Amino acid sequence: PTATPTPPAQRSAPPRRPRERGRTPLFDQYDEQDRPRAANE
Repeated sequence: PTATPTPPAQRSAPPRRPRERGRTPLFDQYDEQDRPRAANE
């Protein structure tokens, strides 16, 4: 079986944009603004 190495940042959601850096769609509403940082970031 060929296992492709997946980055640990991408757990369940695939990157929709190259600059997404494993961000969840929940935080996409704060896109590049001064958004509050989550506890796990």
